[in-house]
Amino acid sequence: MEQGTSLFLAELMRDLYFQESTGVLRLEGPQDAAVDLHFDRGMLYFAEGSRDEDRFDAMLVSSGVLPEKTVARIRQLPRTGLEKADALVAKSVLTRDALAGVIRPLVEANVKRAFSWPISRSEFTAGQPANTFFDADVLFTFECILKGIMHMAEFGPLEEVLLKLPARVRLGTRVFIPVEKLALRPHHGYVLSRADGTMSVEEIALLLPSEEGTEAIQFLYGLAVLGIVEFDPPISEGLFSLRQLLKSHHEASSRDQRDIARIRETAGRIARQDPRTVLGVPADANAAAVRMAYTRLKHEFGRDQFSDRAA
Repeated sequence: MEQGTSLFLAELMRDLYFQESTGVLRLEGPQDAAVDLHFDRGMLYFAEGSRDEDRFDAMLVSSGVLPEKTVARIRQLPRTGLEKADALVAKSVLTRDALAGVIRPLVEANVKRAFSWPISRSEFTAGQPANTFFDADVLFTFECILKGIMHMAEFGPLEEVLLKLPARVRLGTRVFIPVEKLALRPHHGYVLSRADGTMSVEEIALLLPSEEGTEAIQFLYGLAVLGIVEFDPPISEGLFSLRQLLKSHHEASSRDQRDIARIRETAGRIARQDPRTVLGVPADANAAAVRMAYTRLKHEFGRDQFSDRAA
């Protein structure tokens, strides 16, 4: 069992895809709520949550693909949503295409639900290859992850880190899915077109109206997680790693704080001391000794000795 938050969920789902994992990812949220995401060789093919509105039965009702009496009987069956979905196709009650109209919104809704939580625990249980009532595919899986990120809880700290990245954003060198087939909103396409290696995340966000800025950053983050865009220079080894990024950010922030404290302490000391004491030379030091001490101190406090923020 792994402790985690929704901040790392996108990367967890991404890794399950690249590892071609088959099984169930259980995500636990507030007040004993939970979501089960089912993967077949790394691709989403089913999902169900503990809340009534996140269950297969509820989506079957709202879809209107079956008469209400039939749905009522199905709801009474002592089976899981997964078993019911499989049985509906196996017994020719629904065609695979008709059932897909239920499964797709069900999976998408549960992925969004999981991202919107401050996830407390996650666990992946390996299983056998899925039944064939729904055709899992990478485009649907990636679209679900991108849409989930748009509902991510606790995005504020990540947004702050991404905005401070000096690296430029560009399309990945090994994009393995047809990006043009992703279900993008118009401004998402514009954001993607700006990922040409000339602009940072902050610069791209500034091109959009303020109300679309955070969404643009979430979208770029999702593209980075999925390997569709990358940073130049790279910000982590291999696939995008938020843990590496946050570690680097915290290290840089700590250095900033140390440098700023040092500059302030030195400035206060200079204001209280006479010049020769500041330079660390005796009162009777000659001009050559003073110049040497000044040069040493100038180098010690040169701009290149401090972080950009502190300098």
